[in-house]
Amino acid sequence: MSSIGSRSAPWAGYLVVGGLLFVVASMAGLAAAHTAHPCPCRYAGGEAQPGAIVCLKVDGKQSLAQCEMVLNNPSWRFLNKPCPVASPAAPTGRVG
Repeated sequence: MSSIGSRSAPWAGYLVVGGLLFVVASMAGLAAAHTAHPCPCRYAGGEAQPGAIVCLKVDGKQSLAQCEMVLNNPSWRFLNKPCPVASPAAPTGRVG
């Protein structure tokens, strides 16, 4: 009986190493899939991909915010800049 136990010991090591390789390969595949399909940041106007800058209204104030990934989660980083406001163009000459 002692000879059976000594023959199975090397196989146990192969199983452990094979299992670890499988786990590492699976995690690498998940990481690659995540970067191929990043999660969008959501806001009242829709969705924004990481890197996009959007004007968000929070607590009655509007501010620019950039969508970014933090610990594999979409998150807004506020830029402490006011949202740009359009103004009507000044007339350049007579009409008509």
